[in-house]
Amino acid sequence: MLSSLRSGVQGLWRVSSRCIQTTSTLQHDSLFVHRDTPEDNSSIPFEFSEPNQKRQAGGWLPISAMHKVAEILNLPKMRVYEVATFYTMFIRRPIGKYHLQVCTTTPCWLRGSDAVLQTLKDATGCQVGGNSPCGKFTLSELKKDEKPKPGPRSGRFASEPLGGLTSLTEEPTGPGFGVQEAVLKA
Repeated sequence: MLSSLRSGVQGLWRVSSRCIQTTSTLQHDSLFVHRDTPEDNSSIPFEFSEPNQKRQAGGWLPISAMHKVAEILNLPKMRVYEVATFYTMFIRRPIGKYHLQVCTTTPCWLRGSDAVLQTLKDATGCQVGGNSPCGKFTLSELKKDEKPKPGPRSGRFASEPLGGLTSLTEEPTGPGFGVQEAVLKA
C-alpha cells in the first residue's frame, strides 16, 4: 500500500511540474541601465548654475548631473542612481519639449487608449519611448500608480447596460406573491 501511495504521489508531481510556466519579462519604454550616448556620458562636464538648480537640464537628468549631486551630498554614486531610476519623475534620456503620456492600463484600453496612442504616433512620427524626428515630442506610456477614484468613469453606476437598467426597476412584491393557494394553506 505504501508503495502504491508513493508511486501515486510521484506521478502527481510529474504531472503538476509540467504545468509550471514562466511569463516573459515586462517590457517598458524606460531603460534602467545607463548606456553612454553622445549627449549623456560621464565625460560631459556639469556644473550647477542658478537656472539649472530650479529645473532639470532640458527636462532630463544626465549622468554627469547625477555625479555632481553625489559629490555635493557626499554619497556613493550608486545611491543617486538608485533614486534616479526608481522614481519616474526623473527622466533619464533626452526628451522633447512636449512630453505626451498615454495611459495604457486595462481600464484606459477599454475606453480606447490604443486609438489615442496610434493617433499620437501618426501625428508626431514617434514610437512609444522615443522622440519625434523634429525633437519636439516624446511619447511615453503612463502607468498610474496612484489609487483611482472608486466607481466607473463612463457615467454608469455599475455594470448596467448602456441603455439603462432593465431589471429590478420596480419595488419587489411582498412575501407569498406567486405562490399557489394550496401551498399557503398547508
